[in-house]
Amino acid sequence: MFLQIVWYIFIGFLPGLFWLWFYYKKDLHPEPLKWVVKVFFLGMVITIPAILLEVLFEFFTSMYLEPGTIGYIAVTTFVIVAPVEEYLKYLVVKRTVYRSPVFDEKIDGVIYCIAAGLGFATFENILAAVGSDGSIVLARAVTATLLHAVASGLVGFYLGQAKFRPQKSRFYITIGLLSGIIVHGMYNFVITIDTALTIPLLIILLAVVYIILAVGIKRMQRVEV
Repeated sequence: MFLQIVWYIFIGFLPGLFWLWFYYKKDLHPEPLKWVVKVFFLGMVITIPAILLEVLFEFFTSMYLEPGTIGYIAVTTFVIVAPVEEYLKYLVVKRTVYRSPVFDEKIDGVIYCIAAGLGFATFENILAAVGSDGSIVLARAVTATLLHAVASGLVGFYLGQAKFRPQKSRFYITIGLLSGIIVHGMYNFVITIDTALTIPLLIILLAVVYIILAVGIKRMQRVEV
């Protein structure tokens, strides 16, 4: 039993570590690994209050909307889950590395927010692995784990702009959070309604956001060279 749990934890970490390595290599001037690891693990820790808040808010929502209806799904995905998770992941970066001297390039916002997002996704992966036979982690590697990376990456893109344009920081942070929340909400909504179009829609959504983030990173790289 103990070895089985260790195995689930191990495979739960793999997707997050892969995507973290993938995006970490995008930074032409790599961030100190200790800061990236710290933000990653804080992203894992923040999952616990996120789950508690979501359960609480969903409980109150169920008092006014019938669970399973389109209205209930829309509220829980766009108004509860996505905002809670994206804001808490953003808060990890804002309260730790954002004001540190190591945050010295715009792309750092992307890297650190992705690290927080992947820490969050990793904790979810571990819970999913323990609650199943572990095979679900493979599916999450290219769906939910990537979703957390790109949604948080969008938030980080604008957080990087805010860091170096302090006169417009509130505007950029707001745009970043809204972008991440909308993408995250769309993903959760599509996967929750579970229709014949769910998989194609998820592929399109993740592909589009991945490309948008990739283009943004490329632009940042050209500036940093």
